[in-house]
Amino acid sequence: MIGIDHEDERIIQGISCDSRYCRQDWIFVAVQGANHHGKEYAEHARRQGAFVLCEEEGDLIISDAHKVLSLLVNYFYDEPAQKMFVIGVTGTNGKTTTTTLLKEMLSSLGKKCARIGTDKIEMMDDYRVCDHTTPAFMENLDLFLEAVDLGIEVMIMEISSHAIHESRIGFIRFDRMVYTNVAFEHLDYHQTFAHYRYTKFKARHYLKKEGWIVMNYDCEWLQELIYLHPHHLLTFGHKGHIAMKNIQLSEDKSAFEIKEAVFVMKLIGMVNVYNAVCSLAVLYSMGYDLSLLAEKLAYVQGAEGRMEVLKIQNKVVLIDYAHSVDAIDALLLFARTAAKGKIITVLGCGGERDKKKRPLMAKLAAMHSDTAIFTEDNSRNENLDDILKDMNYQLYPNVRIEKKRTDAIQLALALAQDGDMIIIAGKGNEHFIIAGEQKIPYNDKAYLIQFNKGEK
Repeated sequence: MIGIDHEDERIIQGISCDSRYCRQDWIFVAVQGANHHGKEYAEHARRQGAFVLCEEEGDLIISDAHKVLSLLVNYFYDEPAQKMFVIGVTGTNGKTTTTTLLKEMLSSLGKKCARIGTDKIEMMDDYRVCDHTTPAFMENLDLFLEAVDLGIEVMIMEISSHAIHESRIGFIRFDRMVYTNVAFEHLDYHQTFAHYRYTKFKARHYLKKEGWIVMNYDCEWLQELIYLHPHHLLTFGHKGHIAMKNIQLSEDKSAFEIKEAVFVMKLIGMVNVYNAVCSLAVLYSMGYDLSLLAEKLAYVQGAEGRMEVLKIQNKVVLIDYAHSVDAIDALLLFARTAAKGKIITVLGCGGERDKKKRPLMAKLAAMHSDTAIFTEDNSRNENLDDILKDMNYQLYPNVRIEKKRTDAIQLALALAQDGDMIIIAGKGNEHFIIAGEQKIPYNDKAYLIQFNKGEK
């Protein structure tokens, strides 16, 4: 055994909380998941030859399954997170872009990097699809063990509130835990903003002994972290340890200064200035010189589908993942400052998600656009007509309805004149539309390129 006081003396071959992983002489830990309790799979694990640990019934009764699972995994697999520098990025918005910028710059600085994010998993130059912002516990373990075998020096990962609440990161300890911001989101899951915010705050408990928090000082909802974690904390924003100044935004680039260093990058919009400064704060905390980082930032490409600009038929098309009230607000405010002509916005709201944000997002789109086109997003098992009604489209004379997303994009292109800006919000670089039980292949950017070539 591996330190468990029990008369069973078998030699353990592996540990899992997923019965599908289990084999002869494995340990199965029955943990509570999002939609199930592990005890439901205990018998399947036992048939596979596993020894079952459970809080209620099993070969051994335990008091805290999540804690036991993490302790056993780290003991058995020799603490994989200790073998690399681990950066976790949490927050309502900006996680994907921030982790992408960190990987791009650290890779250019000669580090072997891996990234786990909403859009993809990257093991140096190897890419694969990721279904969740933060994968399940066992998938995370597999990724960390793979990273150890590959000699990865820096692991960068997005940390969702769901993952914290469900203990998906239980075995991981972080050198840096980064807070981009916190705003009203995921209330369908957390029910209250207080629960959402304090779930985010729990991420600080996963730091290594000498780990740092890096946080957005400008976000009022993060201010309490300063008192909850006063040591090893670095702030960024308009004020803070890493303070940005002399910010200049345009349609095709952004510029700002930190201390005496001047930064110019291809990424656009104030949201990306925050994402960049956040990334720079993390790298500064790791000992990198700001002047060197200015050189590296000039070449970064950023994340696909995050404030990504295309030129289609002499019109500027801006694709963004914005699907929260704050993100839509920031996106459209930037558009108002950067657009040379009219703004046409394509927007949908996801089904089976927080319904309270739908009218708020719709109002912003109508207020800040010359024309807003409401359409489908991932309606899931919710009726699209009901979602559109929740968006109160009938209140706004400048709103059009096109239920099919491709029709909405075609309409936006038809309405736009040279110099106008088209905003396509909500899906970013997603490669599917979820309708009912179907996951239909689709990507906003790919469709735009095909349409521009005359392929509908």
